[in-house]
Amino acid sequence: MSAEQMLSAAQVRHRVIGAIVVLSLLIIVVPWALDPDTAAFDPRSVAIEDVPAAPFVGSPVSPTPMPEATEAALRSAQDLLNPSAPVAGPMPDAWGLQVGSFKNADNAQRLADRLIAADWEGVRLEPKSGFHRVLVGPVRNRADADGLQSQLKREFDLNGRVVRIKP
Repeated sequence: MSAEQMLSAAQVRHRVIGAIVVLSLLIIVVPWALDPDTAAFDPRSVAIEDVPAAPFVGSPVSPTPMPEATEAALRSAQDLLNPSAPVAGPMPDAWGLQVGSFKNADNAQRLADRLIAADWEGVRLEPKSGFHRVLVGPVRNRADADGLQSQLKREFDLNGRVVRIKP
């Protein structure tokens, strides 16, 4: 063999890589080219199965009437609990008092524990935007929240902030 016929290691490596690339392309392209389904996926062609209008088989059975004694007991209980209460709608926004906002959760917990120890009701911690807020409430109107704020100032010498609370 002559020196011109001998291939260097780099040339052999290039030929092997070229053969791998050509084989990979053939493996990918040939099945795609020979596939008879050339249309793209059309989401409108997906079949949606029909849902029956009545999922139960047979004729509907009327419910058994409630005994008179049970109906009377329910009416009297309703009158006892809410004699003239209107039907409740969605709860409106409530008011509360933000006592503090801390980056450190332990500091927020300490303040909350202090308020709970002094018999304050509705004390809770709420994480928001990386801060831990200490809230008191909710109360129904702004005047009650202002009253809480002045009571907080008297008892703890803290300046709380009146805030709206979504239920």
